[in-house]
Amino acid sequence: MTGGGICGFNFSYYTQSSAVKTARQTQESILEALEIDSFVSFLGLDSGQLIITARPTPVSRSDAGIVIYTSSYRLEYKQEA
Repeated sequence: MTGGGICGFNFSYYTQSSAVKTARQTQESILEALEIDSFVSFLGLDSGQLIITARPTPVSRSDAGIVIYTSSYRLEYKQEA
């Protein structure tokens, strides 16, 4: 065995707005801005894959009409021993 393998971590972004369209547009902008090259460079990886595990989804709404949305992602990369 070489001791290496596929590693990864999950993360999410949250946005809130009283305007549903604004919250969804913000989440979509985050999604478009995430590039695997940024993660590879920042973390010093040879390669990786960014997987969308959940598109913008409402998770709560306040009495004031503020809606909170989340998008979830998984970064997978190969780690050498």
